[in-house]
Amino acid sequence: MNRIKTLSYLIILALLLLTISTSTVIAEVKFYAEIVKYPTLAYPEPVLSGGKLEVRLALSQDTAPTDFTLTIYNELNEYELEFVKTEFSNAWKGWIAYFKVPEDCKEGFYSMKIAFTAGGTTYDIEMPNSVWVLSEWPDKIKLLYVGDTKTPGGEPYWKEFVREVNLLNPTMMIFNGDEVERPSMRTAWKLFLQHWLELRVPSYAGIGNHEYDSPGVAKTWERIMGYRNYTIVIGNFLFLMLDTGMEGWMSLDQIKWAERVVKENPEKVKILVMHHPLFGYKIKDEKIDVIEVSTIDDFDKLFDEGYIYGSWSGHKEEAKELFKLILENDIRLVLCAHTHTDVTNMVKYKGKEYYFITTAGVPYDVREFDQRNFRLISIYANGTIDVKSLFYDGKSWTDYPNGIPLDTGEAIKPYKIGYIEYYYAPVNDGSRHAVSFKVKNELDHNFYDINICFRVAADVDFEKYKIIPEPEKY
Repeated sequence: MNRIKTLSYLIILALLLLTISTSTVIAEVKFYAEIVKYPTLAYPEPVLSGGKLEVRLALSQDTAPTDFTLTIYNELNEYELEFVKTEFSNAWKGWIAYFKVPEDCKEGFYSMKIAFTAGGTTYDIEMPNSVWVLSEWPDKIKLLYVGDTKTPGGEPYWKEFVREVNLLNPTMMIFNGDEVERPSMRTAWKLFLQHWLELRVPSYAGIGNHEYDSPGVAKTWERIMGYRNYTIVIGNFLFLMLDTGMEGWMSLDQIKWAERVVKENPEKVKILVMHHPLFGYKIKDEKIDVIEVSTIDDFDKLFDEGYIYGSWSGHKEEAKELFKLILENDIRLVLCAHTHTDVTNMVKYKGKEYYFITTAGVPYDVREFDQRNFRLISIYANGTIDVKSLFYDGKSWTDYPNGIPLDTGEAIKPYKIGYIEYYYAPVNDGSRHAVSFKVKNELDHNFYDINICFRVAADVDFEKYKIIPEPEKY
């Protein structure tokens, strides 16, 4: 689909025939990840049609699970998966159950229901938005990237962001920490999860400092969302979701773990995601776009001259090891958040470019005149990163703010949240035989292959519906 500025569609008598309602998701604050540790709503499992789905259960070795059933479902399809086997994993400190995805399973984003018996207890667990089925591994990922909202204060921006994600139809979305103001705030979790569960694209959540109960302790996160650090493997793409803790640095143990992972996957395209950045505000203030280093020891000068983010100030050894991990293992893209302002730069090392992107995100508290924003980044399976896609059209490394705007900018009048407006009329809930769609893009930015989903009455055969004008594909 071509660039959207103003676009209208009308469906007479569906792209989709549904009898369900599309009312707003009302989220409860459930401890989703107490028993099922993988996949969860924070990190859906990518799996091919006909492939093997892995489910990790937090059960002791003497509590062997049996009598499994597992169903994946979304608003269009439902499939029962064939149980394959179980095994106890010392590495994961729990049981792993494997299931075969049907060969004819349609591509899509699914929720999961799993039932089993263990230790005399019958479990019946629902894990929303936790399975991502593909027909083949992608050659390109269109990654929508953001971080920071801190509900309840950030809820207006978070809500608008989710609306735009569902329209823009990225391959996947990553939210990089500070989901809630405090982990003990029930209202914060309720508002965050309400919109998180409205997402219709595979979405991954990283932990930020605001999800910590105290230094080193994030029990609420672990019970609701799951792991604090993990990896995502999607064909030839490897995402490292690392944890900078409550205080903004990471241990040597975690860095060594990440090093083992990347060395086991030398040919994969590697992207590192962590909440606190490595490079700090001085990069932005001095408008530095390129840092050239000839050896890893050049980091010492960067550190001593104040170019490294302040949370690493007492952890030079760890920061240098992380820098070494990135440059010596071909991790070409590093995505960070936390600062609530854009900080972007490139490091050149041995003829290669390494991109460090810290985006303002969608928090309630940004610097005066800063825009809340996100990124829509194109990454290819051969390792190519479309550098222009790191920024808002026409922007560059030092032309701040340089993300795709969600709002006008803090304290700028007149103020507006949301520059991509769209709606369905009269309603889009499966009750009508005719529904129209209109979108208006006020941004100077190209968006392609947007998602338009018509929900119309199912009492008329699919063949009798017509889309006007006829789209390129549906």
